[in-house]
Amino acid sequence: MTAQRTLTAVAIVLAAATVARAEDWPTYRHDNRRSGGTAENLRLPLTQIWRYDAPSAPVPAWTAPARWDAYAGMRDPKPMRDFDAVFAVTVAGDAVFFASSADDAAHCLDAATGKAIWTSYTDAPVRLPPTIAGGHAYFGSDDGRVYCVKASDGSAVWTYRAAPVDRRVPSNGKLVSLWPVRTGVLVAEGKAYFAASLFPWRTSHVCALDARTGKDAGPGLFKVSRSGLTIQGALLASDSQIFAPQGRSPALVFSRTTGKPGRPLGGKGDGGVHALLTKDSHLIYGPGSKTGWLTVRDPAPRRLGGAIRMAMSAGGETAYIYTPGALSTVKYAQHSRLIGQIHSLAHGKHRPLAARLKALSRPPKRKKGAPKETPEQAAKRKADYEAVRSELDKVAGDIKRLQQAAAACVGWKVACPPAYELIVAGETVFLGADGAVHALSARDGKQVWKAKVDGRARGLAAANGRLHVSTDKGKIHCFASR
Repeated sequence: MTAQRTLTAVAIVLAAATVARAEDWPTYRHDNRRSGGTAENLRLPLTQIWRYDAPSAPVPAWTAPARWDAYAGMRDPKPMRDFDAVFAVTVAGDAVFFASSADDAAHCLDAATGKAIWTSYTDAPVRLPPTIAGGHAYFGSDDGRVYCVKASDGSAVWTYRAAPVDRRVPSNGKLVSLWPVRTGVLVAEGKAYFAASLFPWRTSHVCALDARTGKDAGPGLFKVSRSGLTIQGALLASDSQIFAPQGRSPALVFSRTTGKPGRPLGGKGDGGVHALLTKDSHLIYGPGSKTGWLTVRDPAPRRLGGAIRMAMSAGGETAYIYTPGALSTVKYAQHSRLIGQIHSLAHGKHRPLAARLKALSRPPKRKKGAPKETPEQAAKRKADYEAVRSELDKVAGDIKRLQQAAAACVGWKVACPPAYELIVAGETVFLGADGAVHALSARDGKQVWKAKVDGRARGLAAANGRLHVSTDKGKIHCFASR
């Protein structure tokens, strides 16, 4: 083989590898776990190749946090229903999709140029981007319906009305159904999942439809109605369960087979619509009304102190956690197992042993007229005390060693600008900030690229060699390597 032919063969192999690394971003935050992570590496530096300027800025369902949260007993709580602050995008092949709360439609753009391909209108705002699956685009609307259209041209395939009746109320300058679909549409294994919900004093509807036909009757299909729910924001899915944020109330869990609900995944003061599901089905969501932190629901319920955004690597092993002014990493699966073991020892052994030790530290209380503790009884109590103390010391030592191992799971931590969104693309972490998007190395947190954008970057998607940045001014910036 000549040198020229060898170089040509290498070029073909490299090109094939580049294509293999390219990935779609077919649903909100990449996948049904809302991980915000893709294996695709974007070749830096990036240059803006187009910008889409919507005629109007987003019109969020909830414009500002409440002045008073009666449920949690909090004044001036943090925003917990800000799931539609931008026109977030999904990407499949050569097309970019987004939903608009301004013109009540789903849109499709050419990924290379940003030119409009099609628009599909509804009767009320569409708040979360279409999910792309099987050549179709699925989206829900505040008009109480779910729509399935062809991803290629936007032509209708089926429509399903989740609202029991077509009744409208005014909401933030719009007329919306009493049962708006503000969860997006989650598509998995041929089924489309969503919820129609608004007020806790009205019945909410959780649905699983045949993604091909839009029917709600058949194995694993359902429409279940429950009161006391306020389901808002994108649903998440494990192999057997659907997870649903609720805004100012704790998140919920439902069976994927029957729609039967489980217990709320949190307590008073937990809430928020920014959620992520780990590979081990640990739900992490927030920000809670009391702290603004993320709530972790796994074998050891806890909170991530100060964290407000999180993304997982494509393999699901490393978590990238943004706290105000800082970004850090942790080997989440290993760390979580250790925390679970610590929790088990602390509550299952250490606490009962400590209580037992306290009881043995003094003679037992005796009733009036009862005989005093004998020397033999005192000696036995002392021996029991020493045995329990020895066991307690051993458990305390085990807990300390586990805590040290958990601390070793924490990687680097770097200062960074205030951020509103966080995703991971291969070996790069992207942060959406006010007027800018930042790229940091996933290896050490060092900044490797930065670009200006118009507005607060609260939506990010990396797909097929491009970075898409959505801002609260209704702009979508597209960056690519030249």
